[in-house]
Amino acid sequence: MSLYGPGVINSLSYNNHSRENRISTDSSINVRNFHVPPTKPEKTSFQLRICTTKRLVRSTVLLSTNSTDTLQQLKWTIIDERSLHLTPDEISLWSLNDKYEWKRLDEINNKYATITQLDLQEYDVISVEPEPSSVSIVKASSSDSLITLKLCEKSFTLKPFRYLNILRTSTLGQTKAKAIKRLNSTATNDGICLFLYERGSWIKFDIELDSCTLGELHFENNSFVSVDKDIESTLSTPVLCGLENIGNTCYMNSALQCLNNISKLVEYFDSFKDNFDENSVSKVYITLIESMLLRQYSYGILRELKERVSHKSPIFSGYRQNDAQEFMNSLLHTLHNELKDAENESIITTLFHVKIQSTVTCDGCSGSHPNEQSSCFLPLPLHKQQQRLFEIDYSKLDGQVVSLSVEAPLNGTLLTLTRCFIAVYKNKIIESSKNTNDIPETEHLVVAKMVDNRIVREYAITLRLIDIFEDRLTVFELPAEIDLYMDTLTLCLFVDVDNNHHFRPPVYIKRPKYNCYGKIIKQKLNKILEHLTSVTKDSSKYHIVWTSINNAHKYSLEEDLNNLLYCMDAVIIEVPSSVVRKYELNCSKNCSYEKRELLNNEKHVQHLTLNYLLDDFFQEANLDGDYYCSLCNQITTAKQKSDLCFPLPQVFIIQLKRFTYNDSNEKIDTFIDYPLNNLDLSRYTTASQSSNDCLYDLMAVSNHQGSLGGGHYTAVARKVNNKWFSFNDQYFEEIPSNLIRQKVITKNAYVLIYVRK
Repeated sequence: MSLYGPGVINSLSYNNHSRENRISTDSSINVRNFHVPPTKPEKTSFQLRICTTKRLVRSTVLLSTNSTDTLQQLKWTIIDERSLHLTPDEISLWSLNDKYEWKRLDEINNKYATITQLDLQEYDVISVEPEPSSVSIVKASSSDSLITLKLCEKSFTLKPFRYLNILRTSTLGQTKAKAIKRLNSTATNDGICLFLYERGSWIKFDIELDSCTLGELHFENNSFVSVDKDIESTLSTPVLCGLENIGNTCYMNSALQCLNNISKLVEYFDSFKDNFDENSVSKVYITLIESMLLRQYSYGILRELKERVSHKSPIFSGYRQNDAQEFMNSLLHTLHNELKDAENESIITTLFHVKIQSTVTCDGCSGSHPNEQSSCFLPLPLHKQQQRLFEIDYSKLDGQVVSLSVEAPLNGTLLTLTRCFIAVYKNKIIESSKNTNDIPETEHLVVAKMVDNRIVREYAITLRLIDIFEDRLTVFELPAEIDLYMDTLTLCLFVDVDNNHHFRPPVYIKRPKYNCYGKIIKQKLNKILEHLTSVTKDSSKYHIVWTSINNAHKYSLEEDLNNLLYCMDAVIIEVPSSVVRKYELNCSKNCSYEKRELLNNEKHVQHLTLNYLLDDFFQEANLDGDYYCSLCNQITTAKQKSDLCFPLPQVFIIQLKRFTYNDSNEKIDTFIDYPLNNLDLSRYTTASQSSNDCLYDLMAVSNHQGSLGGGHYTAVARKVNNKWFSFNDQYFEEIPSNLIRQKVITKNAYVLIYVRK
């Protein structure tokens, strides 16, 4: 595990010594018999050479994997990439060592050992060989007894997939159970159907067929299958299906996913589908909805709809990037023109048209001039923010944790943020009359993202702040005067021994890269232990252990005070739950460390809200320049105010105007906080009305990532049972309930679709 962020302290990585030179030959030193892995830094991406023929070194293919993958995962990757009709238990892996000897990996290691722990180096040669038992089984079986299916990892999406080997005599129910287990899912067979991909469409096998065998159902070898809940019980309307990107058409996909999530619109088109002209956009639109609803294909095909809309609006012809809101507006306008009656009314006006009354009041005679307009969208202007507020947890070398609010320029980098942090921390030190020598320097700080007090990512100091989505970060103090050749850094972790919970951020400690004894580490921990004791008022001894990068075992530091600690990964201070509670309580009282739930989507006071934008849009304002009043025949000044007119639309669409078409051509990335439920529009209307008639729930969001010059559109939508899904062209997935606010309310929101309760 790399503990150092890119560009920050990468220079502290191991030197490229040979394996022999890394082990001391001093016989007087008490050395544990550890297997020493390569000392080169771990890599996220890891490539191995796989023999195409058993142990034939001159004929290999490259295989990309991850250095943290387990032996079992590596086997599955090889099986999938090489299209082997075997399971991991039916193959063995052999590696070629430095002495050109073949060493069996899974004989000396368990299947959960990682590639790093297997002592594999990049571009090592691996031979894949079937187990004798699997060969005999295959030979003893007839060609018709075993079938290999391609199981989709994501529902109704052909890639990626996993091979599923199963007997033809297995029942459909047994196949579903094995498929669920193969996907490492916790789901049960209840309500789950199996789907077979055949000739471009998905065929559903009803639960009533669970007792039938694959042979009886005529399943063929290498067929694609998917397991998911019964479509009829989960879909009906709204639609749940991806859309094909046929070339820069993500803007269409995003807009259509939002519109397809409006049940009343889909139900209308479904009810009157036989009345539409064959050459109309309406006919093509309902055909697309039907194909998505019935999942005739693994994703929706919108080529014909694009051609029809482009014929009406040439701006959408070709494959240039376009605007999702403009496409949505054009489509609704076209549908309205095809469906309108003699009174110019249609399902579009009924569902979408919002009427806005603009009233100009003369300052001279107080006469008013009302004007009413209708539209499918309410455009809300945005202003670019210049500053951004971060919540910083500062983890010091002595164990203290200080929480600060730090404001930094929006167009700055992480280096800018650290300098702003130092300035705020310096003021805090001066105000409290503490030692000003405690003020850190930028080169002795590293910034990281934390989840449950674990480091999940360390950021490069050159990273732009607009590329950091988290508003809460942790800044770690690093030891000064590090000898890059002789010293290295190790994390000291704090764990509740009763539930294995990390109860506070870690601390970096400096230790010798070579000849590191346990007593040296113990000495390094003295100040940290003093801090724990001073906060908890508990003098009981803590159990300190250390871990090796070679395995998951913990070793007692007390037992290794006079031993060399080879391959050291981390130091762990284990604390009982009773003491942890004292620590958290006293830290909260002393305000040195405020324990909070880690919510990436936690927003701060400087963030704008949707209600703030609505208040600004509908408030009375002075008109610029002179105004001629037709009532008093005077050139004077005037005020203007807008209000919503009743009846309010069933669907209320808000456009957050993020794009500025001027000399700068900038996109405004300002975060807007908007409600998932109960958006109240009553105070923006022309007349008093029951607030129940003015409450709206969010149903879909069209998102834009990137800049005005180039970006990508996606969507999120609320489906049945209050479940949210994210849509990215042909791919879609359910958003976990605990991540809904984080994934739905983002700075990428462009078009908001609200539906009246």
